Amino acid sequence: MTGRRRGFWWMLAGIVIAVAAGASGISAVDGNVTLDANGQNADVVLQAPVATTLLGGVTITADDSVTMTADGDVTASGTGGVSVTANAATTAGDTGDKIQMADGAVIDAGAGTILLQVAGANSGDITLGLLKTTNAGVAAVTITADAGVVDADAGTGLDVDAPSGRLVIDAATGIGSANALETTVASLDVENSTSNNIQIVETDDVSVIKLANSVADDTNAATGAISLTAGGTI
Repeated sequence: MTGRRRGFWWMLAGIVIAVAAGASGISAVDGNVTLDANGQNADVVLQAPVATTLLGGVTITADDSVTMTADGDVTASGTGGVSVTANAATTAGDTGDKIQMADGAVIDAGAGTILLQVAGANSGDITLGLLKTTNAGVAAVTITADAGVVDADAGTGLDVDAPSGRLVIDAATGIGSANALETTVASLDVENSTSNNIQIVETDDVSVIKLANSVADDTNAATGAISLTAGGTI
């Protein structure tokens, strides 16, 4: 079911919402865009852009997974912000109940905030392309994962670009554990609770509000580790 009203654009589906490759995508001038895929195996698959401007925000929700190809960028160029939620229904879906951004996929919230969340039973990882905002707040970028936070790029490309704002991450099974997250942020509030490591490479000065890895003692210094490398003052 789809609809278009003055001020916002919305779509609800029972199986899969697919923004098709090679298409012009979804756009609103001054309104919110909402995509909501309902059902145990229901996904949102972005293969073309989703965008709004001015005061509008973008909200994407899937009971199973949200997947973005390199062409499936999400842009809210004003102040509305971007929110992406997978595993909204905590029954196990057939695509892993995850947020999967391809290398090259971009979420640009303009001056708004970015929220990515996958929580509850059967949660999969959150894999990052690039998250970008000029927001200067203490929740400029917030990532909540009951599994891990993973870098889609095996190289050194940025994963989070919020030079005036704070990056908040709450994860369970590692944050850049096998491949460090690359960031440009003003401050970090980061915690991992259950397994694996935290690895972050910051391009310049960064203020640490919290950097905690609560992995249980297993007499192995290589697990539960924290690594923060900065191109300036910590």
